[in-house]
Amino acid sequence: MDGEEINRIPSALALWSLKDDARPVGVRFEPGGERDVLEAGHTGYRRLNDPVTLYREFEFDRRNPRLFLRDRAEGSGEHLIEFFFHAAPGADPLRLSENAVAFEWSDGSRVHLEKMAGPAVTWEPVAGWFSPSYGVKLERPVWAAMARLGLPAEILWRLSFLPAAA
Repeated sequence: MDGEEINRIPSALALWSLKDDARPVGVRFEPGGERDVLEAGHTGYRRLNDPVTLYREFEFDRRNPRLFLRDRAEGSGEHLIEFFFHAAPGADPLRLSENAVAFEWSDGSRVHLEKMAGPAVTWEPVAGWFSPSYGVKLERPVWAAMARLGLPAEILWRLSFLPAAA
């Protein structure tokens, strides 16, 4: 949010210490036969000049394996919000449309990421990292969805897995 971390790092010399900014709020879990729902928020951005509370709801559809994410930002004013979607090693980013992107592996399997509802976002593949073990850092592409929005705001995403063709 606005280029800030969820928890502030006190100084360049205190990389293993974080300020206690992000406290959980609004946590609920509803397991079910056809779907599971988990929602949680945090207070990490209440320290901004225009305070913001973020919530994410995960809804897993067991019948058609897919995951819906509902991101909700409560507050006021205009803010830059960035969403980062990471994938396992070996995935390449693909742009599918204005509202949809994917990660594709060499066997042809894909994960589609689609903005279903909410304000317009700009998708960009950005450099990210994967660490398979301590001290090892491998560059990996990450999809970033960015928007400058007036709050309150809500965005609905759908993540779908498409296995490789047999």
